Amino acid sequence: MVKLFVGNLSDKVDSHRLRNLFLEFVNVQECDVLKNFAFVHVSNEEDAQKVIDRFNNYNLEGRVISIERSTSKLRKDPGMGDKCFTCGACDHKTPNCPHDCVNLHGIKRPNTGSDGGSTAKRSNSNSRVVNGLSKSSIVQSLNPAVNDPELALPPNSELKPLYDAYIDARAQYFYFREKYQKEMIRLQQVATTPTLIYDLTGKGTAARKFEPPANLVSTFNPTTNNFTAPPPNFNVPPPTRPLNVPAPGPYGKSSVPVANTAPTFPVINSSSNFTSIPPPINFSVPPPAAGTTPFFPTAAANRKMKLLFSSKQYRNIRKFNITKKCFYNCKNGVFGCLPEKENIIEPLSLPLKTMSPEEAQRLHLINAFRRYGYLKADINPLKVKSETSRDVPELNPRIYGLDPDSEEPINSSTVENAPGISDLVKHLENVYCGKFSIEFMHLQNVNERSFLAQNFEKLQNIELLNEEKVNVLELMLKSQNFDNFLATKFPTLKRYGCEGSESMFGFFYEIFSSSHENDISDIVMCKAHRGRSNLLVELMEFPVVQMFRKIKGKPEFPEDVSGAGDVLSHLTSSFDFKTNDGNNSVHITLLPNPSHLEAVNPVAMGKARGRSNTLRVGEYDYINKNSKVGDSVLCLQVHGDGAFSGQGVVWESLAMSQVPHYRVGGSIHLIVNNQIAFTAESRIGRSTTHASDMAKGIDCPVIHVNGDSPEDVIKAAKLAMLYRMKFRKDIFVNMISFRRWGHNELDNYTITQPVMYDEIENRDSVPDEYCEKLIYQGIYDEEKRNTLLKEHSDYLQQEFKKADTAPPVAKHLEGNWKNFIQAPKAVTIWDTGFDIDHLRFIGAASVKVPETFSIHPHLAKTHVKNRISKMESGENIDWGTAETLAFGSCLAQGFDVRISGQDVGRGTFAHRHAMLVDQKTDEIYIPLNNMTEKQEHFIELANSLLSEEAVLGFEYGYSIENPNRLAIWEAQFGDFFNGAQIIIDTFVASGESKWLTQSGLVMLLPHGFDGAGPEHSSCRMERFLQLCDSKENQNPVDGDNVNMWIVNPTTSAQYFHLLRRQIVTNYRKPMIVVAPKVLLRHPNAASKLEDFAPGTYFKKVIDDNKINDSVKNNVKKVIFTSGKHAFTLMKEREEKNIEDVSIVRVECLCPFPVTELNEIKKKYPNAKKFVWSQEEPRNAGAWSFVSPRFANALGIQLTYAGRKEIAWTATAIAKHHAEEHQDVLDCTFAI
Repeated sequence: MVKLFVGNLSDKVDSHRLRNLFLEFVNVQECDVLKNFAFVHVSNEEDAQKVIDRFNNYNLEGRVISIERSTSKLRKDPGMGDKCFTCGACDHKTPNCPHDCVNLHGIKRPNTGSDGGSTAKRSNSNSRVVNGLSKSSIVQSLNPAVNDPELALPPNSELKPLYDAYIDARAQYFYFREKYQKEMIRLQQVATTPTLIYDLTGKGTAARKFEPPANLVSTFNPTTNNFTAPPPNFNVPPPTRPLNVPAPGPYGKSSVPVANTAPTFPVINSSSNFTSIPPPINFSVPPPAAGTTPFFPTAAANRKMKLLFSSKQYRNIRKFNITKKCFYNCKNGVFGCLPEKENIIEPLSLPLKTMSPEEAQRLHLINAFRRYGYLKADINPLKVKSETSRDVPELNPRIYGLDPDSEEPINSSTVENAPGISDLVKHLENVYCGKFSIEFMHLQNVNERSFLAQNFEKLQNIELLNEEKVNVLELMLKSQNFDNFLATKFPTLKRYGCEGSESMFGFFYEIFSSSHENDISDIVMCKAHRGRSNLLVELMEFPVVQMFRKIKGKPEFPEDVSGAGDVLSHLTSSFDFKTNDGNNSVHITLLPNPSHLEAVNPVAMGKARGRSNTLRVGEYDYINKNSKVGDSVLCLQVHGDGAFSGQGVVWESLAMSQVPHYRVGGSIHLIVNNQIAFTAESRIGRSTTHASDMAKGIDCPVIHVNGDSPEDVIKAAKLAMLYRMKFRKDIFVNMISFRRWGHNELDNYTITQPVMYDEIENRDSVPDEYCEKLIYQGIYDEEKRNTLLKEHSDYLQQEFKKADTAPPVAKHLEGNWKNFIQAPKAVTIWDTGFDIDHLRFIGAASVKVPETFSIHPHLAKTHVKNRISKMESGENIDWGTAETLAFGSCLAQGFDVRISGQDVGRGTFAHRHAMLVDQKTDEIYIPLNNMTEKQEHFIELANSLLSEEAVLGFEYGYSIENPNRLAIWEAQFGDFFNGAQIIIDTFVASGESKWLTQSGLVMLLPHGFDGAGPEHSSCRMERFLQLCDSKENQNPVDGDNVNMWIVNPTTSAQYFHLLRRQIVTNYRKPMIVVAPKVLLRHPNAASKLEDFAPGTYFKKVIDDNKINDSVKNNVKKVIFTSGKHAFTLMKEREEKNIEDVSIVRVECLCPFPVTELNEIKKKYPNAKKFVWSQEEPRNAGAWSFVSPRFANALGIQLTYAGRKEIAWTATAIAKHHAEEHQDVLDCTFAI
């Protein structure tokens, strides 16, 4: 064995890098780096020389200073269980070993007696000895000069201090290692005692006595030296039920006595049943000394730490093992992103070199029709707007040297009986220039082009079954009859009917009916207003009586349901579509939508993505290697031509269609192109030829079809489904139709489009034309039509009569939501604490990486070591650590976590680091997804594209799919949220009120006035406060049933409890977090680990901890504030030595905390001045919101202290910022 002492190392060199430099060709048995020097242990002289040469070649700024040669053998793995090197039989760590053993690190152990007692000589009374091995003896045994004086460094050597420091550090390590081994021996004696929880402080071996939950009882096996899992069915109780805190009356007077304010476990009422909300924890707990075991880098310690996660919901479905290499670009996959598969290009079946010139010319002509044929296609049902007569030069055979009138067969060596050019052109025109055409030659992938050409041309020769024709005809006839019925019964109704676009029924029926045979179990669908009512009633099983109730102006929801409802054209449905054989079904959900067109598109994508996670299919299935993105779940989007071309959210949504963690395996898009947007015609409504041209930007095909041809619409649907299932990409069907009655049925459309509507009024409807065609073909007859329409009219009339007496129906709490409730009017507190032992484990596991992983040196020092230190001490838990503990505890309880935004893996302010990147391979590693071998729930870190509206809409859709997940969107800066204002206004703030759709979405909006300027300072909390439905007079006071929570936490523990509250409650509400920037690392914002323990919860108001009961009567002024501004005020108060002012932090703004603030008011009976101080301008921040509520609910007239009104949010001039900042402080304390 050869030890090389290396000095003068570069600061950039760490043990991982140094070891990896040699592993390729040298058997490095041990490699330790401390500051700028290192020890490298190799097996022989040859390897030693290679190491010396390696330093020279890699310019590491280091040199080998000394070489020590020894006959002792070294073992590469210094873990527990290694045997004696002398005899190879006994355990060398056993005190009664008869041999004079040399341990793993070359340390010569003192002789011990047979009884295990130490015979080592203590150097002094303070010497620490473990199993007969003192620190001083370790230092001596580490010094090579003890055995070989020639290796001793000269007394005056410049390396002597470094060398001595290294020896001392090594001795510290081995001392604590021996101490750990002694602790493990002690555990053999206490592990079987079920009333003990093991000491986590490292200050002694005495254990704290208490009666732990059943799941903390584990069994130690002395034979295998392992901890076994507890018996099955030992479950920790579900997350705590709420504390019942009655709502106070106005001015802080409680209408009923406030009780149960201590963090115990009472229920809201005796009838509540929360046994499955959320699912129980089913842990196999870490072994004793969990507070110290994870923090020593020994393989044995790592093997001991086991925390087995389980979930009743998915236990019998699939299990995951995400331990494979994962790259930042998702090349090999992570949770929520399948590995990229190689795109194999199939060779051309017809090599060009075998073609004659005539054949090559012919091929150019064929490709021209494939590329440009859609430009000449007969796809417009209105002749006045048809462009099929225009000349398309690329389709002229003469361009390719061919005679268009030639009927002579082409001389071909590859095609028998090749037609002449005249016949070929006619054939190509029939295929590509009819009422059904395709735009696909722009696709980059030759496989896709070949697939579409073959299947499109094949479909042209396929005749639909008579059954298919009759189905679509009867659906269209019913839709038309429904429109006529509404026009008769409700002549002033704006129904946005389907007339002119009835062929869409053929499209929908084909997609629905073919889904099961394509292994689609769920369809998530979004659609605008045009023809929505027809689709709901005729195909999606929406109760027509409920629609008639709605039209008559009756309440949409039962009286016991809190909801306002929405307009007719926003109704929704969720049902099971039965296949033709009646034995199978496909679940179809039509999402509610606002009047902001296309805003629902990303919501549908997010909902589809969430459904995939619920089913554990596609990118969430890591067991089936053949799984593909888009398995089992289809996203179906229906657009209008004007909105599709004009709305920016469309492009944002398309831009993320193939982005990892956002793709849904391809959406099928139907553009119902009625050639007019409100009153703007297409030629002034867009800058492209077709409304669908945006599809080219994401390399997707477009099928163009004439809305007058229902059979071709069905064929378009067939081809769209084939392509989507084959390539898992978006595909678009541009169905060109018309609008019979204008934008709505009350419009006078002749004012703006007289020529167009002259043609429309003088033509038959689409259903009538198609019915005449089938009658002419003998497939249908007049009697069947009359019978169908009579029966349908009778049915509508019967339902119309029932509308006045039929009760309203609400089906919002079904499926995944069946055990949930609407938020109560009461004010409740939920115990959101978590077991400290488990939190220690989660904290340690969150920074544990594989031995071969090369972590960034800066993170190793500032992130990994600091977090481990925090877990050991239980002190200074910062923001990022608290968030990690919240995430890990959610995973442990059976809740997946998804956090989305721009660079959320690292965090905008580099505080999260949930995703670590290998500095050598670009390989990523997510420690929270690798806490245990049998982990079943994971965090999905979705680094998003640079978009707000589409991404936030996506996350909202993801959150409404399943309540048993924590969904978070983090803005890069809070100022940028307004790019998603439509989503916030129409979905987040009002979705539950309009549609009873609950969402637990968390929005993290970094906020704080630090001199960063107008767009990097404010999340404009005033806008969210304006959107909330908090009562200004607080009569009644706000309860849990407000439309969303708006919070401004100031400590890491508060943030922890807020995140856990989102998954613990038995209802869901959106939560807007005014997230910090400076507080992420501020010492005053850090918490103790005990603040996370069971029995703790989120505090809506935090009183001044500097004012105790003995001095509270001296307080003359109370300053109320919210957010980080409180710490600035505290610092100013301390500097000015002010003792009669109390600073109170309002952590929760909505619901407004009347109860807590009333207690504050009572605490300071002698306070005469009440101030609201904020760093935001007067026309921003919380001032306008809190001022009337303090007055109305508490009888407190607040005085304002803050910046004056301005048109922007914050100044970008440092001098002005400093002046404004000081003015706010002076004003606050001068009042």
